[in-house]
Amino acid sequence: MAPDFNPDTQCPQWLDEEHKYISSLQIEPEDERMKLMYLEATEHLKHAEETVCYWIAQIAASTMLPPQHADQHLQEASEAVESAHFALSALSSTLPPSISYSQPWLPGSPEWLEAITLCQQREFNQLLDELEHHAISHQFEVEKMGLPKTGK
Repeated sequence: MAPDFNPDTQCPQWLDEEHKYISSLQIEPEDERMKLMYLEATEHLKHAEETVCYWIAQIAASTMLPPQHADQHLQEASEAVESAHFALSALSSTLPPSISYSQPWLPGSPEWLEAITLCQQREFNQLLDELEHHAISHQFEVEKMGLPKTGK
């Protein structure tokens, strides 16, 4: 540690500087956040519909599947589809009118492709933010220990 290190004054100061820096990072724009929420809702609906199709195929193809078991899974999957439709319509009514949400986005549509790109950018930015957070934290730790002053 540096001989002039005073933990009672310097540690709170460094933590405050770190907090101010991390808090100053920009917030994701609201319209992008809404597009990503809508994309997640459409993907949830698609997954629920695929689950219903799976159980219908299982019922049609298998005579060894107990009817109660198949009916229960099909009922749960159907409820998931209804819930996903309800969530999607509720989300659609709260979204800004500048974006087309009249129908669930289909894979390959311009809206879907834009939302996928936004999702990938979000994941990349989150990884960068995490990396930057760790780098800044380590930099503050090195400064707290007085290591940049070694070698004089």
